[in-house]
Amino acid sequence: MATSNSTRETFDDSESRHDEMHSTIETWLEDLVCEVGDAVSSDQFREWLDVQSDTQGHKYVKTLGGSMASSAVSAAP
Repeated sequence: MATSNSTRETFDDSESRHDEMHSTIETWLEDLVCEVGDAVSSDQFREWLDVQSDTQGHKYVKTLGGSMASSAVSAAP
């Protein structure tokens, strides 16, 4: 699922460096937004969210149940 397009950018011309850097960053951000949009709408991501949601729910119930049990034990005479 994860891909890497690692490239090194160079900005040697000091007169155009600022504009080139900003243009490059804007391009990277546009690419990132597109990739995140694709990922969020994928079936694989939705399945992962379902699993995480279910897992987090169980953790919450276990934590809540453990807290209630601890309270009951400490409240016992």
